[in-house]
Amino acid sequence: MSRQKNSTHRGWQSNAPRLIAGAVGVVLLYDLNDSKGAIRAWKELIEVNPFARAHGNEFVVELIEKLIWGRY
Repeated sequence: MSRQKNSTHRGWQSNAPRLIAGAVGVVLLYDLNDSKGAIRAWKELIEVNPFARAHGNEFVVELIEKLIWGRY
């Protein structure tokens, strides 16, 4: 039985490091108190998904802006 490759699955695998960046950003910000590291990680995430959302349904882009401007 031949197995067809799922292009969606391959796309997910190629973007996995960036998707994981969202979780890494949370750890950096809340556990390690590293806002600059969190911003770098989340910028990688929004390259893949500009409409990514954080907790409270807030866009990650908005969260990054708040961190940059010290309003978080």
